[in-house]
Formats: sequence, structure tokens, C-alpha cells
Amino acid sequence: MTALLDKRCARSERTGRVLTLLRAHEPARTDDEDAWAVQHATAVDQMARM
Repeated sequence: MTALLDKRCARSERTGRVLTLLRAHEPARTDDEDAWAVQHATAVDQMARM
């Protein structure tokens, strides 16, 4: 059980870092594409933290 919890904690840390990087990144694509990427990264991060 502890191993699963450790994996979930590590995953949530990684998804949080990805989300931070996406939010700080200067968009190279259109605004819609960038917003889509941030929206989906936010959803993945939220699920990882549940």
C-alpha cells in the first residue's frame, strides 16, 4: 500500500511541475492551442492529486 501511495505522490509532483512549466511558457502556438494544453494539464494534475 505504501508503494502505491509513494507512486501517486511522485506522479502528482511531476504533473504539478508540468503544469507550472506550461503556465510559464511563452506560447509558440495559437492562443486556443495553448489554452487547450493548459486546460488538459490542469485536469491531469487535479486527477493525480485526488
